Amino acid sequence: MERAQPAKKMEKSCKSRNLRCTENRKLVYELLHNREGTASAYQILEEYCAARGKTAPMTVYRALDFLVNSGLAYKVNSQSMYIACNDPESNLKSQFLICVSCGEVLEFNMESDLNNQIESCASELGYEICAHPIELQGVCSKCKDEHY
Repeated sequence: MERAQPAKKMEKSCKSRNLRCTENRKLVYELLHNREGTASAYQILEEYCAARGKTAPMTVYRALDFLVNSGLAYKVNSQSMYIACNDPESNLKSQFLICVSCGEVLEFNMESDLNNQIESCASELGYEICAHPIELQGVCSKCKDEHY
């Protein structure tokens, strides 16, 4: 994938929602987007420093917070890792399949009554959902073939 594509995707998403797209945020998004799978904040920090020179960890943490809050990335809470959103313009809620053997994380979206039921239950209890991470743990096909 071309290096410019993730930046253009982010710029388009930010512009459509009147969000500020800084160079730091763009670089962190590109680093996250160009990875295979997830990354820790410190892995992103190392790559950021390699690209731009030494920087304070808060620079990367702030950018990651922005990306998560704006729907451009997700925090996989069970692993304290981050992953770029496959389709930031989608209104679908993302779920994650996490392999308990190798740690692979796959994002998938599903249109289902489950999302509507979650929203409805939360509303009945007086809650407004602001984050919707559903993390499903299992064994990926590669690990299943190797170990079972």
